Amino acid sequence: MSDRIEIKKDGNGIIIRISGKMKKWHESVLFGWLAAWSFCGIYIMFFFLQPLSFEEKMFLLAYLAFWAYFEYMAARAWIWRKKGVETIKLNDGNLSMENNLPTFGGHKSYFIENIKNLGFIEKKKNSFSSSYFSSFWIIGGETISFEYFGKLVALGKQIEQEDAQQVLNALRKFLKRKK
Repeated sequence: MSDRIEIKKDGNGIIIRISGKMKKWHESVLFGWLAAWSFCGIYIMFFFLQPLSFEEKMFLLAYLAFWAYFEYMAARAWIWRKKGVETIKLNDGNLSMENNLPTFGGHKSYFIENIKNLGFIEKKKNSFSSSYFSSFWIIGGETISFEYFGKLVALGKQIEQEDAQQVLNALRKFLKRKK
């Protein structure tokens, strides 16, 4: 099991922690991209303050809106990768999930008896979406899911297949005992 995953017993339940950490070189590349993107946006803001035609100002405004959205997404991904932890707790008839950082998804709780079809999320190997959501600059790429009152609930952000298998086995083992 990788150092991103921690599975431990907690009284009558278990706690699974999945760290958002990534390889050091990925972290460096993401930070470098974020710094370069920030520099580009600030540089364009200076142009926006110059005397320009209406059309040029509208173009720069559209560019800055696009820039701001991706600046926010990249900064959010970098923060998640530095400090983010996904926590899954199973105990006394409840499965609860939460991310430790504000605005990264609040606390969610599910009654165990209503959880159905726990398993892997099927991903097509060579699809664009599979490649995109498994990239290190994205928060997402969940690997495990279950149905809860007909809705799909996903967890296990970007964990390797062998780690996902261990998390899934721990979840199934606990759920089998409690149902």
